[in-house]
Amino acid sequence: MYLRAAHVDLPAENPDPTVLPTITVLGRGWGPGSDPGELPLPPGQLLAGQYRLIRPLGYGGMGEVHLALDTKVDNREVAIKMLHPEQAAAAAAALARERRALVDLGHDDIIRVFNYGHHPGVGDFLVLQYVDGLTLEEVRARAKLNPGEFGDHRFHEFVLAYGVRILSALAYLHAYRPGKVYGHLKPYMVVQGATTTTIIDVASVRPAGEPSM
Repeated sequence: MYLRAAHVDLPAENPDPTVLPTITVLGRGWGPGSDPGELPLPPGQLLAGQYRLIRPLGYGGMGEVHLALDTKVDNREVAIKMLHPEQAAAAAAALARERRALVDLGHDDIIRVFNYGHHPGVGDFLVLQYVDGLTLEEVRARAKLNPGEFGDHRFHEFVLAYGVRILSALAYLHAYRPGKVYGHLKPYMVVQGATTTTIIDVASVRPAGEPSM
C-alpha cells in the first residue's frame, strides 16, 4: 500500500479510553496546476449547477467519490458520491437507502449528508461531509511498517480507542434507527481526521435479518 505523507503526534497517557494520536496529512495532492485525475465532468462545468469537481477520492463496487467545492456555500469542500452507470436500479436503491439512513443522523463519528441530486449524463449523487485524514486501513499499514510512530506497544491502546468510538457511533445508529443494523464495516470505511474518527460509508444499513452486501 502507498503511504501518504502524514505526521503523527502521540498524546500523553490518559485514562480516557477514546484519546487518539493527532494525525496530520501533509499536502492536499491538489491545487492550481495539479492533475485532477479522471473526472466525470470537465473542471469548468458545475455538477447540478453548484459543485465544482476537483479530484477523485476513491472508488468502490457501487460507485466513486470525488472532492468538490460547493460554489453556493463559500466554496466549502464536500465529497460527491456517484453511482456507476451500469449499476442501474440496484445502485439507485442503495443510494436512496444511504440517503435515508444518513440525512438526519447527528453523531460526530458518522459522516453527514448535506444534499443530493441528479446531473444529466452523470446520474444520481450524494453530497457528503468531506473528511481529510487517513483511513484505519492506512493507519494499520503505517503502524505495521513503523511501530514507533504509534508508540510501539501503545498502538494497542489506540486500537481500543478506535473500537470504543466506532461502537459508540453504531450504538447511536441502532438506537436512532430501531430495527436497523450495520452490516459491512471495513477499516477503509473509517477515517481519522486529526483526533476524530468518522464512518464514511453507511450504505449497508439494513433491516435486521436481511442479507448483507
